[in-house]
Amino acid sequence: MRLSALTLIVPSYDEGISFYCGTMGFELTQDEDQGHKRWVRVTPSGGGTGFILAEPGDDVQRAAIGNQGAGRVWLFLETEDFARDHARLLAGGVTFEEAPRHEPYGTVAVFRDAFGHRWDLIEPRTTPRKNIGPDTWGRMHSAALIRPVLLLRSGLGTTDGHPPCPMNGKHDPTPRRRFFACGRTNPCRQRDSQVLSLSRSS
Repeated sequence: MRLSALTLIVPSYDEGISFYCGTMGFELTQDEDQGHKRWVRVTPSGGGTGFILAEPGDDVQRAAIGNQGAGRVWLFLETEDFARDHARLLAGGVTFEEAPRHEPYGTVAVFRDAFGHRWDLIEPRTTPRKNIGPDTWGRMHSAALIRPVLLLRSGLGTTDGHPPCPMNGKHDPTPRRRFFACGRTNPCRQRDSQVLSLSRSS
């Protein structure tokens, strides 16, 4: 399942299209005349969940314009370039309630759209991926081989003194060839030669 759209109540379809597509840079992805109403969908330029723009049908819905989140920030607009989009929205007349803040999760500022809905404009903080050096790979490789070697010596978990293949748990009763049992020739053959080499040298 996925969330396909949210409804935003606006004074009129055309006012909504003008602001969200003109000022905020959204795309008008649907505008269908269904007779008694229009089916209008706008979507952020970066994709994701779109918004169905709806005109109010009664006084209760009219009173909800700009207050669908009960006064809270309830819409979150992500950007990969906060400074660029913050400046663009300011130039378009969007009202920001605060200066940009630098939080542990990213750079953010609250703004209100033309109809009163409160949004977060946010550029998420990205965590640089750590490089894994050769020493780390060596430790990981050695750790992966320790358990098969210990099992080979102890014969734990088997009836014939040979541990199961780490690929699929199958056994091969033939001494020194049990890692061939799963049929995955290359990885099992490589693992078998490594284990036997370690067991001989220790």
